[in-house]
Amino acid sequence: MDVSADTACGAGSYCSGTNTYLKINACADPSSPDRTQCENSNNPSPSPNYPHSCPTGGGSGSCVANAPGKNGCTGLSRSVSCTCVTEGGTGSCTFHNTACTFGGYGGTCTCVPTSSCTTQSPQSGNLGCCVASSPTPTGTPTPTPTPTPTPTPSGSATPTPTPCVPSCSAPYCGQANGCSGTCPSTDSGNPPAPTITPANGGTATVTYGPPDEVVVSWTSVAWADEYDIELYPQGTSCADANAFCLTVTNTQYSFTPANGVTDYTFRVRGVNTKCGVQNGTWAQSTFDLQATITGTFYIDNGAAVVGGKCTSSGATPTSPGTGASIGAENGLGSFGGNIDGTTYSITMPYVAGGTAMVTLVPGTNGSDSYECACPGGCASSVSVPNENVNFYLTLSVYSNEGWWQAQGGSVYAGNTSGVAILSKIPYNTCTDAPCIAAILTEDWLATTGSAGIAVTGGGNIDSTKDFGVNQGYISQRTPQAFAVGTTTTKYKENYEFFYREYSLGLGTPSDDFSGSANDAVKPTSAPSGGKAAYFHQGDLTIRQRWTVSGSESIVVFVNGNLTIDDPSNNLDDLITVEPGGFLAFIVSGNITVRPNVGSNDLNNTTPNLEGVYIANGTITIESRGAAAGGDDRFVGAGTFVGYSGVDLNRDYSDGGTRAAENNDKPVEMFMFRPDFVRNLPVRMARPRYIWQETN
Repeated sequence: MDVSADTACGAGSYCSGTNTYLKINACADPSSPDRTQCENSNNPSPSPNYPHSCPTGGGSGSCVANAPGKNGCTGLSRSVSCTCVTEGGTGSCTFHNTACTFGGYGGTCTCVPTSSCTTQSPQSGNLGCCVASSPTPTGTPTPTPTPTPTPTPSGSATPTPTPCVPSCSAPYCGQANGCSGTCPSTDSGNPPAPTITPANGGTATVTYGPPDEVVVSWTSVAWADEYDIELYPQGTSCADANAFCLTVTNTQYSFTPANGVTDYTFRVRGVNTKCGVQNGTWAQSTFDLQATITGTFYIDNGAAVVGGKCTSSGATPTSPGTGASIGAENGLGSFGGNIDGTTYSITMPYVAGGTAMVTLVPGTNGSDSYECACPGGCASSVSVPNENVNFYLTLSVYSNEGWWQAQGGSVYAGNTSGVAILSKIPYNTCTDAPCIAAILTEDWLATTGSAGIAVTGGGNIDSTKDFGVNQGYISQRTPQAFAVGTTTTKYKENYEFFYREYSLGLGTPSDDFSGSANDAVKPTSAPSGGKAAYFHQGDLTIRQRWTVSGSESIVVFVNGNLTIDDPSNNLDDLITVEPGGFLAFIVSGNITVRPNVGSNDLNNTTPNLEGVYIANGTITIESRGAAAGGDDRFVGAGTFVGYSGVDLNRDYSDGGTRAAENNDKPVEMFMFRPDFVRNLPVRMARPRYIWQETN
């Protein structure tokens, strides 16, 4: 059996090994020639078989044991001192080709005197350790060569211990580092509250879709790997059907508001998941929803309404002019907009599925003004929010003055020279219905050929605003023409003529308005004194409504001036005559219509005055002037005769943008009432034969 060399060899005996390295199978007698060495047949030449001793002795042939190193034979004279400082170093520990290593074959090379082998059996015939010295065996040992000594470092040769290298990797949560310490805890912590948008009490803008969306956001905070968000109608919770409660990794969230919900509660907190779950502090706000309407102003190039919006490709953006304004109105109120160059925006409260009326008031460009070609009336009803709600504009010329027009009847002026009839038709802007570029137009039924005839005593007719006489816009008839008739110097159906026809006498008839001359009311009884007509001596003023029924026939003579006024400026139909009725004012002086008689609805065609108005003097339609805001439209229906002239003074211009109304609207308008001819009193319709020399 295998036993240790110490117990195999007796005292005073020497061993020799012949099978494997340090496997001892015989102990030699001290007197034997080979007593100083153990033979080892596996350690061939040229490597020497170094002498070994069996320290405890033993009989020859009884040394049968494995010597695996720890209990093997120790080297004698070949031992040297050495220092092993670091693994892989050589130092002077070269005994039996053994290098200094810390682990593996070769054991721990400590080079301490009398130390024992501490590892398994060496291989290739080399010893597994180095020993500084060993006992001298009995007898005469074979001298051992002395190796070159390894220089000893200065100072004491203290072995350097191997340092412990800490082991830490992300996430750093304060865990053990493997060297009796802890790693950093920089990845551990509860996230602070983020800053959220919209802030508490603020508003969030609903962007145009579809679908319409709202974006809420928050700042990134330390330690947060994700964020819990809660978004729900104010006064509810995440349990509400219209709530949005979830976890996200980004820093914003978009949602579509529910119908009927305009106020929300918004909460956000960060969550740290690196070192377990560490919840942060909630940030919270409440906010309302708002929406915007945006668009662009363009020069019109034939825009049309498509899908409820005006559109046209290739149009040029433009400013809407100086003084322009824009706004929107819905059930919640009116909201002004902001114009920035060629674009605009309007911000208003959001109502899901709601609409608003967007209205533009165009401004001016120098002496000209802008008008809307699309949408008509500069107003458009759209859903809210919305975008590309565009306006297409045309530039209106301000140089046009007020002008007049007669509908369905003829016009006569007895001037024998110069310009007898003048109306400054704005033919370059009066191009679209209902504007008709003509002094005389067809009746309100647009009956073909119903436009009247212009007649003068020989003078010209000027039908445009251009310098010089232009007769191209006299009538809606074609060709353009007018007639030259007799003058009024020989025969006049004036105050004196009709006074005689009504046999009012040579003296002064009884006065039917003596007590109400300053505010005459329509008579309700027959003329006094058995007269066939009503009479007033002196000036007469009408300030309140007269309505003549279809069964009444009233003729009023005024031996003075007649003034017609509407102090309230709200009686569009101040004097009216129903079909079948008749009313005539025959005045020896002038007839004056004050500025308040008219309509501030500039598209109105309801007559302000109806009847037959005959003045020996002048019929004057007065103006309030540009400084007072421009004039109302005047509409007269019937017959208007001023033997000294008809003076039409009205103008829409207020010195600014309102002058553009002259571009396509007559400011005075006269309508023929053919039924007055049929209802004419007998005394005014008595036939006469007129003999007059014509050459």
